[in-house]
Amino acid sequence: MVLIKFLFLFGGMIFLIAKKFPLFWVFLVGSLVTAIFWQYPPVNAAMVFVSLSGNIRMLKIIGIVQIILLFSAILDVTGRMDTMITSLRALLSDDRYIIAIFPSLMGLIPIMGGALLSAPMIVPSSDSLNLSPERKTFLNYWFRHIWEYIFPTYPAVILAAAILGIKIQKIFFMNLPLTALAVGLGWVFGFPRGALAPSHPSPQRTPKASSALAFAKTVFPLSVVILLAVGFGVDLLLSFFGVVTGMFVIYRIPWHQIKIILREAFKPQILLVIVGVFAFKGMLQATSASAILSRELSGMGIPLLLVFTLIPFLIGAMTGVAMAYVGITFPFLIPLVAHDHFLAYMMLAYAFGYFGVLASPVHLCLVLTKDYFKADLKEVYRIMMPPLGFLALLTFGVFGIWFLVSGP
Repeated sequence: MVLIKFLFLFGGMIFLIAKKFPLFWVFLVGSLVTAIFWQYPPVNAAMVFVSLSGNIRMLKIIGIVQIILLFSAILDVTGRMDTMITSLRALLSDDRYIIAIFPSLMGLIPIMGGALLSAPMIVPSSDSLNLSPERKTFLNYWFRHIWEYIFPTYPAVILAAAILGIKIQKIFFMNLPLTALAVGLGWVFGFPRGALAPSHPSPQRTPKASSALAFAKTVFPLSVVILLAVGFGVDLLLSFFGVVTGMFVIYRIPWHQIKIILREAFKPQILLVIVGVFAFKGMLQATSASAILSRELSGMGIPLLLVFTLIPFLIGAMTGVAMAYVGITFPFLIPLVAHDHFLAYMMLAYAFGYFGVLASPVHLCLVLTKDYFKADLKEVYRIMMPPLGFLALLTFGVFGIWFLVSGP
């Protein structure tokens, strides 16, 4: 009975997402339905929502996401993102590196539909290699998304760390093998031997000290954030706050640009998603719905590996949004695992949820890139499924290692 309730609950939330309802309202409806299903008193349910105003963890995440958006807007409005692209193009001589690196660079900045930004940048190099529209789509899409397993600028990573109650630093190292595997598989399957038509000689690109210096200057602020947050474990909010403050001072940004930056950086729809996730998580905890489901699943004998892979994958595939599968599945998956192997199972859930996002036909990046290159979606999937399948299989190996390391 409890499992049926959850299936109805998640099915309803996915239906609303498919109908283009804002994620905040999806989570809000999910919270209310949870209270109704588990006959939670209305006054107590109202208190769950009221208590969010004093939820320090939620407010901190909102602050982190907002300052990341501000950081991205500074790079965009001041033209430093364009400088990064121009200087890198002058430094590289192999078209394959350009095709892989430009989407990866754009992937450092979490912009909705960001794969479309890098698509025009790889056209000259991909044309020189006679790549098909479908292969261009795959390469641009795949390398755009190698960072969302680990990178502290992504809301899904921040949200996962908050829900799990661990530091961003731990998420980074826990999922780092996934990013490394994704890079290798993308290269092997993206540029297979003998699959490319004879290429025309690429124009010579002579590395210049000025280009290297320009590139180093543009990536320096992001490098500082990574060093502070990942290398030294400095609080992410403090790291970004210090770097953004320094950017405003050092770049001497004029007032007319500051107004544009502030306008571009304020995206209430993203911030409201965080509020919705915490409302949903709080209601699941208050009603003990997650604990009840945990007991029922244990009694049914459903393998944990199936629960931690299939459910996040389906939610990710149906929504195409990483924050959605993290916010929907993590709160009820957490009680299912023993503390000793907690992180190993949650790494598995995060990975397979993201595999679902990558495979999702409603993923905005995939749709935009396919349309830009006028590619056949079926052929794009034919190219993408082998590396994605290998990545899924290798993830079980990573899970096994973390399982042994975290064992009693």
